[in-house]
Amino acid sequence: MKRWISLADVHKVLGVTATERALAQTYPGRLKSMGEPAETHIRDDALVIHLGQKKQATALRFRTWVERNIALPGRTIRQRLGIRSDNQ
Repeated sequence: MKRWISLADVHKVLGVTATERALAQTYPGRLKSMGEPAETHIRDDALVIHLGQKKQATALRFRTWVERNIALPGRTIRQRLGIRSDNQ
């Protein structure tokens, strides 16, 4: 149980940082198509790692926001419920 962020929304904030194909190869199993119409989403942990590799100030600020508002609360809820993820 991970949180998923729309790649289109990430592109709205940062512009294109990598192609979907490159992200899928770099983070296997951490991109998937969801919704109607289908939209590509990236898992919260993969986005944090990806943003940490960028040097732009906007990307680093966005990474901090994602960690505090999406990834950490999700991790806290999973721990509280005793949910363990096999693929960290």
